Amino acid sequence: MRIAAELATTGLIAFGTVVGGSLFAGLAAVVTGRLPLRAMVEMADRLKLWGTFAALGGTFSALRTIESGLFAGQLGTAARQAAHLVIAFTGAYLAFALVRALTGAQ
Repeated sequence: MRIAAELATTGLIAFGTVVGGSLFAGLAAVVTGRLPLRAMVEMADRLKLWGTFAALGGTFSALRTIESGLFAGQLGTAARQAAHLVIAFTGAYLAFALVRALTGAQ
C-alpha cells in the first residue's frame, strides 16, 4: 500500500506542476494582452519535463538510483525508481493532454 501512495503522490505532483504552471501562464497572457489559450498549451508542453523532474525530487537522483540498483544487483530498488519515473512522465503527459483538450488545441 505504501508504494501505491508514493506512486500516486509522484504522479499528482507532476500533474499539478504542469496544470498549475499552465493556468498561471494563461493568467499572465491575459494580463499582458496575449492569447491565453495558446500560452497555456505552449507552457504545458514546456513544463512536461520539469513536472517530471519536480515529482522525482531532482533531475539525476532517480536515474542514479536506477543505475546503482542495476549494477549492485538490487533490482527491487531499480524497479521502484523506474516505476516512479514512468508514473511521473505519465502524470505530466496526462496534464498536458488535459490542457490541450480543455483549450481545444489540436
